[in-house]
Amino acid sequence: MDRHWDLVALDGPASVSPGDVLHAGMTPHRPRTATVALPAGGGGPAAGVVMDALGSAIRAPLAEPGRRTAEAARPADIRFEGAARPVSYAALRFVTATFRHRCAGGPGVRGAGRVLTWDTASLTVGLVDCAAPPERNPDSEPARLAAELRCAADSAARLT
Repeated sequence: MDRHWDLVALDGPASVSPGDVLHAGMTPHRPRTATVALPAGGGGPAAGVVMDALGSAIRAPLAEPGRRTAEAARPADIRFEGAARPVSYAALRFVTATFRHRCAGGPGVRGAGRVLTWDTASLTVGLVDCAAPPERNPDSEPARLAAELRCAADSAARLT
């Protein structure tokens, strides 16, 4: 099983002056859909059974199959007191796992499947300022991902 943060919405950078209001539209970034790939040929567990077992194992509420990451983040208006080059982001903690199914009393594995989902309570939204030193930005994995994707490209573009 793998649990990791990934961005689901990403906007910017934008240039703002003191007193400006930025509309963070929360543009979907790498949209995904929660899925349970069940064993081929049927006879395996229902997707709900797999999700219940996984949710219990990691003790977190999980997105049900069919739910889309684009549904997670909501737009916001943010007023700035000073000049900045903000990047707005939203992130979720993803869970990917494989599972094996065996029949009760059976000698071996009957099939295997894979799950892609996320902890629905993990939604994290924020801003990083590409014009600020890194130590002034949030110290979190989602913030670092947003800065790496947008601030590094922004700095390179402004140098050319």
